[in-house]
Amino acid sequence: MWPAAEVRAQASAAAAGPASSGAAAGSAPTAAADADLDPVASWTADRQPLPRAADAVALLADAASHGLEPSDCDAGVLATVVLAGGGITTTGALSIGENSTLLAGTTLTGNGVSLGGTVDGAFGLTVAACTGTATLGGAVGGSSPLTSFTVSGANASVRAVTTSGAQAITATSGAILSGNLTTAGSNVSITAPVTLASSVVVDTGSGAGTISLVGSTSTVNGAHALTLSAGTGDVALGGALGGITRLSALTVSGSNLSVPVVGTVGDANQSYTALNDLTLTQSRTLGSAATLTADADGNGAGSFVLPTGVALTMNNVALTIAAADLDLAGSSSISAGSGLVTLAASAGRNLALGGTPAAGQMTVSGSELQRITVFRAT
Repeated sequence: MWPAAEVRAQASAAAAGPASSGAAAGSAPTAAADADLDPVASWTADRQPLPRAADAVALLADAASHGLEPSDCDAGVLATVVLAGGGITTTGALSIGENSTLLAGTTLTGNGVSLGGTVDGAFGLTVAACTGTATLGGAVGGSSPLTSFTVSGANASVRAVTTSGAQAITATSGAILSGNLTTAGSNVSITAPVTLASSVVVDTGSGAGTISLVGSTSTVNGAHALTLSAGTGDVALGGALGGITRLSALTVSGSNLSVPVVGTVGDANQSYTALNDLTLTQSRTLGSAATLTADADGNGAGSFVLPTGVALTMNNVALTIAAADLDLAGSSSISAGSGLVTLAASAGRNLALGGTPAAGQMTVSGSELQRITVFRAT
Protein backbone atom coordinates (compact mmCIF):
# COMPACT_ATOMS: atom_id res chain seq x y z
CA MET A 1 0.00 0.00 0.00
CA TRP A 2 1.39 3.41 -0.87
CA PRO A 3 1.42 5.98 1.92
CA ALA A 4 -1.06 8.63 0.87
CA ALA A 5 1.17 11.47 2.08
CA GLU A 6 4.05 10.29 -0.08
CA VAL A 7 1.80 9.95 -3.13
CA ARG A 8 0.37 13.41 -2.61
CA ALA A 9 3.77 15.03 -2.13
CA GLN A 10 5.45 13.34 -5.04
CA ALA A 11 2.48 13.83 -7.40
CA SER A 12 2.29 17.49 -6.47
CA ALA A 13 5.99 17.94 -7.15
CA ALA A 14 5.74 16.03 -10.41
CA ALA A 15 2.96 18.27 -11.62
CA ALA A 16 4.95 21.35 -10.58
CA GLY A 17 8.03 20.38 -12.60
CA PRO A 18 11.73 19.69 -11.88
CA ALA A 19 13.12 19.82 -8.36
CA SER A 20 14.47 23.14 -7.18
CA SER A 21 16.21 21.75 -4.11
CA GLY A 22 19.55 21.17 -5.81
CA ALA A 23 18.96 17.65 -7.12
CA ALA A 24 19.43 17.58 -10.86
CA ALA A 25 16.32 16.89 -12.84
CA GLY A 26 18.11 14.15 -14.70
CA SER A 27 18.88 12.33 -11.45
CA ALA A 28 15.25 12.11 -10.40
CA PRO A 29 13.80 8.60 -10.71
CA THR A 30 11.45 7.99 -13.63
CA ALA A 31 9.57 4.95 -14.81
CA ALA A 32 10.84 5.46 -18.36
CA ALA A 33 14.48 5.60 -17.25
CA ASP A 34 14.58 2.23 -15.53
CA ALA A 35 12.06 -0.44 -16.40
CA ASP A 36 13.11 -2.49 -13.36
CA LEU A 37 12.73 0.37 -10.87
CA ASP A 38 10.40 -0.49 -8.05
CA PRO A 39 7.43 1.87 -8.45
CA VAL A 40 6.91 2.44 -4.73
CA ALA A 41 10.57 3.15 -4.10
CA SER A 42 10.69 5.52 -7.05
CA TRP A 43 8.08 7.69 -5.39
CA THR A 44 9.91 7.83 -2.07
CA ALA A 45 13.63 7.34 -2.67
CA ASP A 46 15.50 10.48 -1.57
CA ARG A 47 12.16 12.29 -1.69
CA GLN A 48 13.01 13.30 -5.26
CA PRO A 49 10.18 14.67 -7.41
CA LEU A 50 9.60 13.34 -10.87
CA PRO A 51 10.79 15.88 -13.44
CA ARG A 52 7.83 15.68 -15.78
CA ALA A 53 4.12 15.01 -15.47
CA ALA A 54 4.48 12.43 -18.24
CA ASP A 55 6.78 10.42 -16.00
CA ALA A 56 4.23 10.59 -13.21
CA VAL A 57 1.61 9.24 -15.56
CA ALA A 58 3.78 6.34 -16.68
CA LEU A 59 4.65 5.57 -13.08
CA LEU A 60 1.08 5.75 -11.87
CA ALA A 61 -0.09 3.47 -14.67
CA ASP A 62 2.58 0.94 -13.69
CA ALA A 63 1.77 1.33 -10.01
CA ALA A 64 -1.85 0.35 -10.55
CA SER A 65 -0.65 -3.18 -11.24
CA HIS A 66 1.30 -3.12 -7.98
CA GLY A 67 -1.68 -2.56 -5.74
CA LEU A 68 -2.17 1.20 -5.72
CA GLU A 69 -5.70 1.95 -4.62
CA PRO A 70 -7.31 5.16 -5.87
CA SER A 71 -8.52 5.91 -2.35
CA ASP A 72 -4.87 6.30 -1.32
CA CYS A 73 -4.42 9.21 -3.69
CA ASP A 74 -5.38 12.84 -3.33
CA ALA A 75 -7.61 13.35 -6.37
CA GLY A 76 -7.21 17.12 -6.15
CA VAL A 77 -3.48 16.77 -6.70
CA LEU A 78 -3.58 13.88 -9.16
CA ALA A 79 -6.49 14.90 -11.39
CA THR A 80 -4.53 16.48 -14.23
CA VAL A 81 -1.74 13.98 -13.81
CA VAL A 82 -3.97 10.91 -13.93
CA LEU A 83 -5.61 12.15 -17.12
CA ALA A 84 -2.39 13.24 -18.80
CA GLY A 85 -2.54 10.44 -21.33
CA GLY A 86 -2.23 6.71 -21.90
CA GLY A 87 -4.28 4.37 -19.77
CA ILE A 88 -5.03 3.67 -16.13
CA THR A 89 -6.33 0.18 -15.34
CA THR A 90 -7.36 -1.18 -11.95
CA THR A 91 -9.08 -4.38 -10.91
CA GLY A 92 -11.16 -2.43 -8.40
CA ALA A 93 -13.05 0.84 -8.66
CA LEU A 94 -11.38 4.01 -9.95
CA SER A 95 -12.50 7.37 -8.60
CA ILE A 96 -11.31 10.93 -9.27
CA GLY A 97 -13.16 13.61 -7.38
CA GLU A 98 -11.83 16.86 -8.81
CA ASN A 99 -11.90 18.65 -12.16
CA SER A 100 -9.62 17.09 -14.78
CA THR A 101 -7.81 18.26 -17.89
CA LEU A 102 -6.82 15.89 -20.69
CA LEU A 103 -3.28 16.38 -21.96
CA ALA A 104 -3.53 13.42 -24.37
CA GLY A 105 -5.96 10.68 -25.32
CA THR A 106 -6.86 8.80 -22.14
CA THR A 107 -8.49 5.49 -21.21
CA LEU A 108 -9.71 4.80 -17.69
CA THR A 109 -10.60 1.20 -16.84
CA GLY A 110 -11.90 -0.23 -13.59
CA ASN A 111 -14.72 -2.22 -12.07
CA GLY A 112 -16.62 1.03 -11.75
CA VAL A 113 -15.21 4.42 -12.77
CA SER A 114 -16.29 7.73 -11.24
CA LEU A 115 -15.23 11.20 -12.36
CA GLY A 116 -16.73 13.67 -9.91
CA GLY A 117 -15.59 16.90 -11.55
CA THR A 118 -15.53 18.36 -15.02
CA VAL A 119 -13.32 17.02 -17.81
CA ASP A 120 -11.87 19.27 -20.51
CA GLY A 121 -9.21 19.11 -23.21
CA ALA A 122 -9.09 18.54 -26.97
CA PHE A 123 -8.37 14.81 -26.75
CA GLY A 124 -10.36 11.59 -26.63
CA LEU A 125 -11.61 10.04 -23.40
CA THR A 126 -12.64 6.41 -22.97
CA VAL A 127 -14.22 5.27 -19.71
CA ALA A 128 -14.61 1.51 -19.33
CA ALA A 129 -16.41 0.55 -16.11
CA CYS A 130 -16.55 -3.18 -16.91
CA THR A 131 -19.33 -4.72 -14.76
CA GLY A 132 -19.62 -1.59 -12.62
CA THR A 133 -21.06 1.89 -13.07
CA ALA A 134 -19.51 4.70 -15.09
CA THR A 135 -20.36 8.01 -13.43
CA LEU A 136 -19.59 11.37 -15.02
CA GLY A 137 -20.52 13.81 -12.29
CA GLY A 138 -19.54 16.99 -14.09
CA ALA A 139 -19.77 18.44 -17.57
CA VAL A 140 -17.45 16.87 -20.13
CA GLY A 141 -15.95 19.21 -22.71
CA GLY A 142 -17.90 22.20 -21.42
CA SER A 143 -14.95 24.60 -21.54
CA SER A 144 -12.73 22.77 -24.04
CA PRO A 145 -14.54 20.18 -26.20
CA LEU A 146 -13.09 16.69 -26.30
CA THR A 147 -12.30 15.08 -29.65
CA SER A 148 -14.28 11.96 -28.72
CA PHE A 149 -16.08 10.36 -25.80
CA THR A 150 -16.75 6.67 -25.20
CA VAL A 151 -18.25 5.22 -22.03
CA SER A 152 -19.24 1.65 -21.21
CA GLY A 153 -20.32 -0.34 -18.19
CA ALA A 154 -23.24 -2.15 -16.65
CA ASN A 155 -24.67 1.27 -15.80
CA ALA A 156 -23.78 4.80 -16.80
CA SER A 157 -24.67 8.25 -15.50
CA VAL A 158 -23.77 11.09 -17.84
CA ARG A 159 -24.15 14.84 -17.61
CA ALA A 160 -23.54 17.25 -20.49
CA VAL A 161 -20.94 16.12 -23.04
CA THR A 162 -19.47 18.30 -25.80
CA THR A 163 -17.11 16.88 -28.43
CA SER A 164 -15.86 17.69 -31.89
CA GLY A 165 -15.97 13.99 -32.73
CA ALA A 166 -18.16 11.00 -32.01
CA GLN A 167 -19.82 9.99 -28.76
CA ALA A 168 -20.80 6.45 -27.76
CA ILE A 169 -22.58 5.33 -24.60
CA THR A 170 -23.04 1.62 -23.86
CA ALA A 171 -24.68 0.41 -20.65
CA THR A 172 -26.21 -3.04 -20.49
CA SER A 173 -28.45 -2.31 -17.50
CA GLY A 174 -29.22 1.34 -18.11
CA ALA A 175 -27.96 4.88 -18.67
CA ILE A 176 -29.11 8.06 -16.94
CA LEU A 177 -28.84 11.26 -18.98
CA SER A 178 -29.01 14.59 -17.15
CA GLY A 179 -27.41 16.91 -19.70
CA ASN A 180 -27.11 17.64 -23.40
CA LEU A 181 -24.97 15.63 -25.82
CA THR A 182 -23.40 17.85 -28.48
CA THR A 183 -21.03 17.12 -31.38
CA ALA A 184 -19.72 19.14 -34.32
CA GLY A 185 -21.14 17.01 -37.12
CA SER A 186 -20.19 13.63 -35.64
CA ASN A 187 -22.24 10.63 -34.59
CA VAL A 188 -23.94 9.98 -31.26
CA SER A 189 -24.66 6.33 -30.50
CA ILE A 190 -26.46 5.02 -27.41
CA THR A 191 -26.80 1.32 -26.70
CA ALA A 192 -28.70 1.23 -23.43
CA PRO A 193 -32.14 1.64 -21.90
CA VAL A 194 -32.11 5.37 -21.11
CA THR A 195 -33.73 7.28 -18.27
CA LEU A 196 -34.00 11.05 -18.61
CA ALA A 197 -33.18 12.85 -15.36
CA SER A 198 -33.82 16.22 -16.99
CA SER A 199 -34.76 17.60 -20.38
CA VAL A 200 -32.07 16.56 -22.86
CA VAL A 201 -30.97 17.80 -26.28
CA VAL A 202 -28.86 15.54 -28.48
CA ASP A 203 -27.44 17.75 -31.25
CA THR A 204 -24.92 16.71 -33.91
CA GLY A 205 -24.77 20.16 -35.46
CA SER A 206 -25.52 21.12 -39.04
CA GLY A 207 -23.42 18.33 -40.58
CA ALA A 208 -24.14 14.69 -41.30
CA GLY A 209 -23.67 13.29 -37.80
CA THR A 210 -26.20 10.57 -37.02
CA ILE A 211 -28.11 9.87 -33.83
CA SER A 212 -28.74 6.21 -33.03
CA LEU A 213 -30.52 4.36 -30.25
CA VAL A 214 -29.19 0.92 -31.10
CA GLY A 215 -31.52 -2.06 -30.84
CA SER A 216 -34.98 -2.62 -29.43
CA THR A 217 -33.71 -2.52 -25.82
CA SER A 218 -32.42 1.04 -26.26
CA THR A 219 -35.58 2.61 -24.93
CA VAL A 220 -36.06 6.08 -23.44
CA ASN A 221 -38.22 6.92 -20.41
CA GLY A 222 -38.66 9.91 -18.12
CA ALA A 223 -41.10 12.77 -17.66
CA HIS A 224 -38.90 15.26 -19.51
CA ALA A 225 -38.50 16.67 -23.00
CA LEU A 226 -36.16 15.00 -25.49
CA THR A 227 -34.85 16.79 -28.59
CA LEU A 228 -32.91 14.90 -31.25
CA SER A 229 -31.37 17.17 -33.89
CA ALA A 230 -29.15 15.49 -36.49
CA GLY A 231 -28.67 18.26 -39.05
CA THR A 232 -28.26 16.46 -42.39
CA GLY A 233 -27.63 13.14 -40.64
CA ASP A 234 -30.09 10.34 -39.96
CA VAL A 235 -31.93 9.54 -36.73
CA ALA A 236 -32.53 5.83 -36.08
CA LEU A 237 -34.44 4.95 -32.90
CA GLY A 238 -34.51 1.24 -32.08
CA GLY A 239 -36.51 1.08 -28.86
CA ALA A 240 -39.81 2.52 -27.68
CA LEU A 241 -39.83 6.05 -26.26
CA GLY A 242 -42.02 6.81 -23.27
CA GLY A 243 -43.31 3.26 -23.02
CA ILE A 244 -43.00 3.11 -19.22
CA THR A 245 -42.80 6.78 -18.19
CA ARG A 246 -44.12 9.12 -20.85
CA LEU A 247 -41.92 11.94 -22.11
CA SER A 248 -43.20 15.49 -21.75
CA ALA A 249 -42.25 16.22 -25.37
CA LEU A 250 -40.31 14.77 -28.30
CA THR A 251 -38.77 16.70 -31.18
CA VAL A 252 -36.87 14.84 -33.90
CA SER A 253 -35.19 16.32 -36.98
CA GLY A 254 -32.67 15.08 -39.52
CA SER A 255 -32.40 13.57 -42.98
CA ASN A 256 -33.98 10.12 -42.71
CA LEU A 257 -35.96 9.49 -39.53
CA SER A 258 -36.83 6.03 -38.25
CA VAL A 259 -39.23 6.30 -35.31
CA PRO A 260 -40.72 3.50 -33.17
CA VAL A 261 -43.76 3.82 -30.91
CA VAL A 262 -43.67 7.00 -28.83
CA GLY A 263 -45.54 7.97 -25.69
CA THR A 264 -45.76 11.59 -24.59
CA VAL A 265 -48.10 13.08 -22.00
CA GLY A 266 -51.51 13.18 -23.66
CA ASP A 267 -49.84 12.12 -26.94
CA ALA A 268 -49.10 15.83 -27.41
CA ASN A 269 -45.91 17.75 -28.22
CA GLN A 270 -44.50 15.36 -30.79
CA SER A 271 -42.69 16.89 -33.76
CA TYR A 272 -41.02 15.03 -36.63
CA THR A 273 -39.23 16.87 -39.45
CA ALA A 274 -37.32 14.83 -42.03
CA LEU A 275 -35.34 16.31 -44.89
CA ASN A 276 -35.80 13.01 -46.69
CA ASP A 277 -37.92 10.01 -45.54
CA LEU A 278 -39.96 9.74 -42.34
CA THR A 279 -40.63 6.11 -41.39
CA LEU A 280 -42.82 4.99 -38.49
CA THR A 281 -41.54 1.53 -37.64
CA GLN A 282 -44.21 0.51 -35.10
CA SER A 283 -47.98 0.89 -34.77
CA ARG A 284 -49.36 3.62 -32.53
CA THR A 285 -52.56 5.38 -31.48
CA LEU A 286 -52.47 9.15 -30.95
CA GLY A 287 -54.99 11.15 -28.97
CA SER A 288 -53.68 14.56 -30.05
CA ALA A 289 -53.51 16.11 -33.50
CA ALA A 290 -50.22 15.49 -35.30
CA THR A 291 -48.24 16.87 -38.23
CA LEU A 292 -45.69 14.53 -39.81
CA THR A 293 -43.24 16.09 -42.26
CA ALA A 294 -40.98 14.48 -44.86
CA ASP A 295 -39.14 16.31 -47.65
CA ALA A 296 -38.79 19.29 -45.32
CA ASP A 297 -36.20 20.87 -47.61
CA GLY A 298 -38.70 20.82 -50.48
CA ASN A 299 -36.39 19.20 -53.03
CA GLY A 300 -39.05 16.70 -54.10
CA ALA A 301 -37.34 13.69 -52.48
CA GLY A 302 -38.77 12.39 -49.24
CA SER A 303 -41.66 10.04 -48.47
CA PHE A 304 -43.85 9.32 -45.49
CA VAL A 305 -43.44 5.57 -45.00
CA LEU A 306 -45.40 2.94 -43.07
CA PRO A 307 -43.80 -0.53 -43.36
CA THR A 308 -46.13 -3.48 -43.86
CA GLY A 309 -48.27 -4.27 -40.82
CA VAL A 310 -47.81 -0.87 -39.17
CA ALA A 311 -51.03 0.96 -38.26
CA LEU A 312 -51.26 4.69 -37.53
CA THR A 313 -54.50 5.36 -35.63
CA MET A 314 -55.73 8.82 -34.73
CA ASN A 315 -58.28 8.85 -31.93
CA ASN A 316 -60.78 11.16 -33.67
CA VAL A 317 -58.16 13.92 -34.07
CA ALA A 318 -56.59 15.53 -37.11
CA LEU A 319 -53.58 14.15 -38.97
CA THR A 320 -51.50 16.12 -41.47
CA ILE A 321 -48.89 14.40 -43.61
CA ALA A 322 -46.60 16.66 -45.65
CA ALA A 323 -44.30 14.80 -48.02
CA ALA A 324 -43.18 14.40 -51.61
CA ASP A 325 -44.80 10.96 -51.71
CA LEU A 326 -46.76 8.48 -49.61
CA ASP A 327 -45.62 4.87 -49.17
CA LEU A 328 -48.09 2.61 -47.34
CA ALA A 329 -46.45 -0.79 -47.72
CA GLY A 330 -48.27 -4.13 -47.62
CA SER A 331 -51.03 -4.16 -45.01
CA SER A 332 -50.12 -0.87 -43.31
CA SER A 333 -52.98 1.51 -42.63
CA ILE A 334 -54.08 4.98 -41.48
CA SER A 335 -57.27 5.51 -39.51
CA ALA A 336 -58.51 8.82 -38.11
CA GLY A 337 -62.02 8.06 -36.89
CA SER A 338 -63.88 11.37 -37.11
CA GLY A 339 -60.61 13.29 -37.42
CA LEU A 340 -59.54 15.00 -40.62
CA VAL A 341 -56.66 13.56 -42.66
CA THR A 342 -54.75 16.09 -44.76
CA LEU A 343 -52.22 15.00 -47.39
CA ALA A 344 -50.01 17.93 -48.42
CA ALA A 345 -47.72 17.35 -51.40
CA SER A 346 -44.44 19.16 -50.90
CA ALA A 347 -42.39 21.18 -53.40
CA GLY A 348 -45.49 22.31 -55.31
CA ARG A 349 -46.24 18.77 -56.46
CA ASN A 350 -49.66 17.58 -57.56
CA LEU A 351 -51.70 15.05 -55.57
CA ALA A 352 -52.93 12.08 -57.60
CA LEU A 353 -55.53 9.86 -55.92
CA GLY A 354 -55.86 6.33 -57.23
CA GLY A 355 -53.56 7.04 -60.12
CA THR A 356 -50.31 5.67 -61.47
CA PRO A 357 -47.07 6.86 -59.90
CA ALA A 358 -45.42 9.58 -61.96
CA ALA A 359 -42.64 12.07 -61.55
CA GLY A 360 -43.55 15.38 -59.98
CA GLN A 361 -46.57 14.23 -58.00
CA MET A 362 -47.64 12.57 -54.76
CA THR A 363 -49.41 9.42 -55.83
CA VAL A 364 -51.82 7.61 -53.54
CA SER A 365 -52.63 4.30 -55.18
CA GLY A 366 -56.03 2.67 -55.11
CA SER A 367 -54.74 0.08 -52.63
CA GLU A 368 -53.39 2.80 -50.35
CA LEU A 369 -56.68 4.72 -50.51
CA GLN A 370 -58.52 1.64 -49.32
CA ARG A 371 -56.28 1.55 -46.25
CA ILE A 372 -56.90 5.18 -45.29
CA THR A 373 -60.14 5.33 -43.35
CA VAL A 374 -61.97 8.41 -42.05
CA PHE A 375 -65.50 8.46 -40.65
CA ARG A 376 -66.89 11.98 -40.62
CA ALA A 377 -70.15 12.78 -38.80
CA THR A 378 -72.65 14.76 -40.88
